[in-house]
Amino acid sequence: MATTTATCLLVVALLLALTARLTHGFEAWTTEQGRRLDAIAGGLQAPPMTLRDAESHGRIVFDGADPAAPVTLLNFIYTRCVSICQTQGGESFRLQEALRAAGSGRVRLLSVSIDPAHDDAAALAAHARRHRADPALWAVTAPRSEAEGRRALRRLGVVSVPDGLGGFAHNGSLHLVDSTGRVRRIFDDAQGPQALAAALQLAEASSP
Repeated sequence: MATTTATCLLVVALLLALTARLTHGFEAWTTEQGRRLDAIAGGLQAPPMTLRDAESHGRIVFDGADPAAPVTLLNFIYTRCVSICQTQGGESFRLQEALRAAGSGRVRLLSVSIDPAHDDAAALAAHARRHRADPALWAVTAPRSEAEGRRALRRLGVVSVPDGLGGFAHNGSLHLVDSTGRVRRIFDDAQGPQALAAALQLAEASSP
């Protein structure tokens, strides 16, 4: 009897320890909560990506080689989206105008497509026009390589799956990324003002 009780207690203790590890000390009960806590703890790093914009210009971002690079507010989109991505576009435009008013050259907005096979230069340009993106402040882009795009999503914990209607279901969030590619915070799309305030503060603190 004593052996059985001890074994049960050991199993319970192991299960509690495993649960605590998987839920960040019982604080996160969803994948989204977990990755947000990972960001605060410094455990999320955006990989280097080669991106193309509406004019098909490729450039490396998040390579961690330039400490003077701007702080980035990053979100993921796809241009065929007729629901949350359009809301994201409106929120990004408001962020753009708030950033223009702030007059900071150390913060940029970056939208990256999760559907690079469809989102060619024309589709990106149309999306940028629809949401009045100023390329000096807000870049609408897609990965040059689908493999790079998938790797970035995996590294950042972004889930994107076909919705059966020709689009994708994905978690939409604003990622505050420093000049080395480290994700500092993750904000809901509706938290644009808080995200911008945090970005401006981080940019000021990291100015050379």
